Formats: sequence, C-alpha cells, structure tokens
Amino acid sequence: MVDLGTNKKRLLDGPRRLAGKARRHAETLIPKSKEDKGILKTIISGARWTMLYKITAAAAGLIVSILSARLLGSQGYGILQYVLGVLNLVFILGELGLTKIITRETAQASSDSAWARSKGILLFSLAVGATGTFLAAIGGSLITTVGLSQGDLIMLFWIGAGAMVVRQLMMSLNGVLFGLQRIATAGVGDLTRDAVLASTLGVLFLMMVTDPTGSRYSPEIVMTIRLAASIMALALCIVLTQRILKSLPSDYLGTKASFHPREWLLAGLPLILVAGGSTVFSNADIVMIGAILDPGEVGPYHAASRAAGLVIFALAIVVNPLSPIVARLYREGKIPELKRTIRRTTALAIVFGFSCAAVLVAFAGFFLSLFGPEFVSADTALRILVFGQLFNVLAGPVGALLVMSGRQNYAAIACLTGSVANIALNAILIPRYGIIGASMATALSTVLWNALLFYFAQTKVWGDAPERRKDDELPPQGPVQDPPQDGK
Repeated sequence: MVDLGTNKKRLLDGPRRLAGKARRHAETLIPKSKEDKGILKTIISGARWTMLYKITAAAAGLIVSILSARLLGSQGYGILQYVLGVLNLVFILGELGLTKIITRETAQASSDSAWARSKGILLFSLAVGATGTFLAAIGGSLITTVGLSQGDLIMLFWIGAGAMVVRQLMMSLNGVLFGLQRIATAGVGDLTRDAVLASTLGVLFLMMVTDPTGSRYSPEIVMTIRLAASIMALALCIVLTQRILKSLPSDYLGTKASFHPREWLLAGLPLILVAGGSTVFSNADIVMIGAILDPGEVGPYHAASRAAGLVIFALAIVVNPLSPIVARLYREGKIPELKRTIRRTTALAIVFGFSCAAVLVAFAGFFLSLFGPEFVSADTALRILVFGQLFNVLAGPVGALLVMSGRQNYAAIACLTGSVANIALNAILIPRYGIIGASMATALSTVLWNALLFYFAQTKVWGDAPERRKDDELPPQGPVQDPPQDGK
C-alpha cells in the first residue's frame, strides 16, 4: 500500500525548504552586528549627498531635455543629440584619461603635502588635455560632416567642440577637488551650468509660446547657450578651486610643478579603454541612428533612453559611497560582511528600479508626451529599454565589486564586449527596424554586459576570495547565508 503520510511529508518538505531559504535570505538584509550597522550607516550617509546631487542633476537634465525638445521639435532635437553623441564619443580620446589621474595624484599628495606631482598633472591636463579634446572634436566633426555628407552640421559641431573643451577644463579642476575630498564643491560647477541652461531655455520657451507665429529655434542657438552656460560654470570652478587651494596648510600655488608626461599618458591608456567602452555603449545607438537613418530620428529615441535611465537611479546613487567600503572589506578578508553589504544594496536598487519600471511601462506615452506629441511614437522603444535596464538592476553593483577588488581588467572585458555587441546589433537591427531595432540592440547588449559582470564577480571575486570556505558561514549572531545572488 502507498503510505499517504510519507508522500504528504515529501510533498511538504520542498516548500518548507524553499520557505526556509527565502527566510534566511530576507534575514541577511537586516543588519544585526555592530559592524553591519556601521557599514549601512556609512552607505546611507554617503548616499545622502550623492542622492541630493543626483536628484538635482537628474531633474535639471530632464528639464533641459524637455525644454530643448519643445524649442527645437523632434527633428531639431534629434540633430542636437546626434551631434552631442558624436562629440561624447571623441571626447574620451581627447581627454586622454588624465582627469582620473589628477584625482589619484592629489589624493596621494594630500597625505604628505607633496604637491609637485599633483600640480604638474593639473597643468598638463589643462594644456594637453584641452588641446587633445579640441582636436578630437574637430576630427570627429570632419569625419561626420564630410564622410557622411552632413556638411550642414559643421557649425553645430564647431560650437559643440568649444563646449567639449570647457567640459574638459572643468573635469580637470574637479579632479583636484575630488582628490581633496571636496565632493560637494566639485558638483557646484555642473549644477550651475545646468541651472543657467535650464533657466535660459525656460525664458526662450516662454517667448516662443507667447509668439503668435510659434516659430522654432535652431539647434545652433541651443548649442551656443550650452557653451555660454559651461563657460560661466568654468569661471565659478576656477574661483572655488583657487580658494580651496589657498586654504591648504602648505603652499600649493607656490609649489614648483613636477611633470611626468610619459608616465601619465601610459597610465591613462587603460582608463581610456574602460571609459571609452562605457561611452561607446551609451552613445553608439544614438550616433548610428543618425548615421544610418537620419539625425532627426534621434529625438524620440533619446527621450526614451533618458527615461529608461531612471530605472538604475538608486543603483547609481549608492555606488560612490559603496566603493571604498567594498575595497576595505575585501582587503580585510571580511567576505560574509561584504556579501551582505552587496545583497542589501542590490535589494534597495531592485525595489526602486522595479517600481520605476512599472510606472514607465504603464505611462510610457504620457512621459514622452512631455517632450512633445511627436515623441510619443517611441513608447515601444522606451518599454524595451526599460526591460534591458531591469537586468542592470538585478545584477547589482558588480562593476564596483570587480574594480574595488582589483579585478578591473574583467570589468573592462565585459564593458568592451558589451560595446562591440551593441555596435554590431545596432548595425544589423537599425536598418530593418529603425529605433525599435536600436532599443532591442541596446537592451540585448545591456543583458550581455551585466551577465558577464555577474559571471566574473561570481568566479573571480567570490571564487578567489580569501578564506572563502570558512567565511561562507555568518558570524554567530546571524543566520546561515547562502551563496550570493548579487551583481554589479
């Protein structure tokens, strides 16, 4: 006879084990030890200022995008974003990776007040980096306008090249401020630029709606306003940076600069590859839509892309304060604490990301209508891009985990692989499906990029973690923890 009691027990064992496993996962999200609570407090404290800056910058950027779209229309806005996309691609080559090195040199010099190298790299970046940025921008404009027979965009490219140079100068000064841990001051220039730009565009929009003819503005006018706002922000950055340097205990301004150009340029090469891969990934679809279809087609797609980026907003906020914590915990071999920290961060990003995704998917048409009625056609592209960003959120902060544990080469491999896939898929899908094809290409390459990051994190970080086997069990005050299901 069949033992019904035994079968019933077997049937219930499976759900009970799953429920127990889910309970243990949930319990690991609640900090119990003093160190766990300290880590969470540090992340929240650091994220508070990052969140304030990110929210302000995101709001200003969204307002600028909406006003630009309203002033220019779908065609003009698409042309503007196409030119900016090309300039962003060549900016990385001209910048030479020097701004990150400025931060490193300044941070190292601040410990012993030996400012010679820090001052040297700053002056080198201001001169060589700015010149390289300008030449790269002009080169990119010539390739685009001549090679793609888009000569009518040459003036727009020249104005944009000037804005790129100003941007490089601001980033060099901000590199010093970041190295001195003046994080809040480093964001003042960008916020000032966005505020001036948004207010000026707002005035032009009011003038346009009150004009009986309702005539649109040209992309050249909006680009000129961007350049003027950037110059004003640069002037403020110069004043703030000088004031902070004068307040240092030792004489920074009076120190004789020490130059090591070969060393700095060689150190900047891998940074160009990493930053270049990320920039290519972010701009390839926009540039290829403009090159394959028409620059005017970029407008609705760019609006959809900006909206989809809101899904990873929470993840972007916590990465900055999380990174040094990851580096410290991994260096000290505190793998259980590191796993729990990553898991909590991922859980926070998932809650916000999925909530934001649900709103965007449900109200895609309404959100895009803020840019103008002609932008609503990109609602399907927006939903596809949101799908791709959800994988970004699910993976978690795996990029920061790889870099802070010394596995930045694997992060670069994932980034470059995703970028190459993005370009290839865009080249295949855009001619056939238009902006829908571009959104499919970007979503698929986003999934591939994050899958690689997640795989490398599991095999190269957790797999090689010090004392991993002994650390797989939590301290006595916490429950047993399963292998991490986290990511970036």
